[in-house]
Amino acid sequence: MRKMLDALRRATMLLPLDIRDYERHKKLMQEEQERKANKKQIGGNHYSKMSIQPVEFIEKNNLSYCQGNVIKYICRFDSKHASAEKQLQDLEKAKHYIEMLIDIHKKQ
Repeated sequence: MRKMLDALRRATMLLPLDIRDYERHKKLMQEEQERKANKKQIGGNHYSKMSIQPVEFIEKNNLSYCQGNVIKYICRFDSKHASAEKQLQDLEKAKHYIEMLIDIHKKQ
């Protein structure tokens, strides 16, 4: 009987106490899942070497598609490609997205 009570106490301690505890627990679990996903990279390791992944920075700062691409191409240009031509191409892509952002803001 005592073992059952101890097991019940341990199980009860793991349960959320109210909706705020549940929401905190849910948020922590989501953050843990995001951290796992951010550690995984398909197609190279040019982002995994960075202290903060560009996608994490982009998401946490609610950047637009164009802003996010500027960040992405600037962060990876010298680490993804060995050739100077490909590095320059990433910089040109970043420049292109900056030019699009300028055009968008001129129209406003």
